[in-house]
Amino acid sequence: MRVAGACSRPECRRMTLVPNPDYPSVFSVTGRAAHITAASPNGPRYDETLTAVQRRGADNGIWLCADCADLIDKRGGEGFDVELLRSWKARAEQEVSDAALLGSFAQRPVWLDKLSTPHYVNLPRVLHFSKDTLSPAAAKILRNGFPETGYIAPELYEAKLILRRLSIKAIDVEQLMKPKEQVREGLTISFYRSCRTLNGANSDSADVETYSYDRSPLVYCKAHGFKYVMPYDPIWVTSNTAVATMRSGNTKLAGIAVVKKVDVEGNLAVCTPLTFGLPDLLGLFG
Repeated sequence: MRVAGACSRPECRRMTLVPNPDYPSVFSVTGRAAHITAASPNGPRYDETLTAVQRRGADNGIWLCADCADLIDKRGGEGFDVELLRSWKARAEQEVSDAALLGSFAQRPVWLDKLSTPHYVNLPRVLHFSKDTLSPAAAKILRNGFPETGYIAPELYEAKLILRRLSIKAIDVEQLMKPKEQVREGLTISFYRSCRTLNGANSDSADVETYSYDRSPLVYCKAHGFKYVMPYDPIWVTSNTAVATMRSGNTKLAGIAVVKKVDVEGNLAVCTPLTFGLPDLLGLFG
């Protein structure tokens, strides 16, 4: 019930409650309450410090579909440690809580597969959400941001590939119909709309580290009377073309950001952008 009947594995989320078409009061349960740490000493992830009551308690359980329940216990649980399973559980429960608050489940943005021109990719933050890593050569070149000069097409392609494989889920700002009640710190948002750019010519490190609406480089968009302001670090702007776009004043962008601070009275959320850019419109709607 805490995960609304869905498998807690982020890559799966299969529904495990199936209504019986012949009997209106009957449904089938295809999921399992799996142990996070094993019930017996020879099981995967066994924790000898737990009491018998703790081992069979709800805190030591995670709801999974039958396939994922089998998967996490194969080869003694190799590749599926306690921390990972607890993160699955917490994430799945948070998704259900968010859906109740927001009126919709967060989803992976459709345009992410078609992000042909990423103008901004905060690689450290993006990699935090990703299973992928940069090649050693690309990691070396991009360790301090995207170089202002030189040929970096291979490195930019790697960054774009990581974005296209990203399994991150976000709620589109257009779905936040009552943002004063719905927007909170830590919420992952997405947008695909007209945006304003400010202070794009300013790269003073002090203004990047400490947010100032009047001086920090930023992008913002509006939806349902709420403004989403996204200060960005210019070192993660991908190209000279992107730099020009950030100085244009007005452009249409698609992006993902995490809410950092909410000012309800000011109808404002300050967000940390992970990426923004231009989708391939023909590929998106064709």
